[in-house]
Amino acid sequence: MEHRAPGRTTARRIDNQADHQRVRSSDEARGHDPDDGFGAVRAAYPPMLNTAQVAELLDLNPRTVLNMAADGRLPASRLAGSRKFHFLLEEVIMTLKASRVVPTTGPAEAAGAEAPDQATR
Repeated sequence: MEHRAPGRTTARRIDNQADHQRVRSSDEARGHDPDDGFGAVRAAYPPMLNTAQVAELLDLNPRTVLNMAADGRLPASRLAGSRKFHFLLEEVIMTLKASRVVPTTGPAEAAGAEAPDQATR
């Protein structure tokens, strides 16, 4: 078992906080909203992704990612003569932001909408 000097975890915590601040500053410098909820994704993935990385990020099968890139649902680039897709992390994030699902009616609104119909019967 390795023996560590006291206080090393504190130093590591400070390093992690400094890393987090650097990522946050870097995001702001590139014009990213630091509070958009994707800071951890930006820190964990490189700016250019391959199919396997996008599949991991989106929790999809790599074949699904290829199909989505081929039909345009997921922005991707491919060099002429190559079969390999390349994805820009920011474009994947923008696609996720643009594809947000917002419920049209909540359970309370749906229940309220049904009540007048039942009262008129």
